[in-house]
Amino acid sequence: MNRDDRRRTGSGRRCSEQRPSTRVARAVPTAATSQRKARRPVRHVPRTRRLARLAMLVAVVCVVAWGGARVAIAQTEAAAPVTIHRVQPGETLWGIVEVYYDDDGRDIRRLIQDVMDANGLSDATLHPGQAIELPTAVE
Repeated sequence: MNRDDRRRTGSGRRCSEQRPSTRVARAVPTAATSQRKARRPVRHVPRTRRLARLAMLVAVVCVVAWGGARVAIAQTEAAAPVTIHRVQPGETLWGIVEVYYDDDGRDIRRLIQDVMDANGLSDATLHPGQAIELPTAVE
């Protein structure tokens, strides 16, 4: 098979002998052609840039997932069971802790400090009507 045979189309004509084009060449650009040229060209993003974008997307997804897990853990910790005690006139923190944590065998000073930490108290001063939280699982 020679070169001429390879160039022949199914109709038996050579490629150069195909039908003449019906297009008319325009010397002056029209509004339609200028709009086509004004279109933004297709940007070809290099592979490294695509990989960098993918890595950033994966990193953002990981950070969001990690943050969601932290919120879930914080809500679980905040939902730890507590007992609310309304302070009566003449009550002390020491007396309240002795009543609620009776016979635990732990140091009462440590229990008082844990109750103060749970309520954000700087000292053991209580006022009548004050509500204090007594964690059921004191460390």
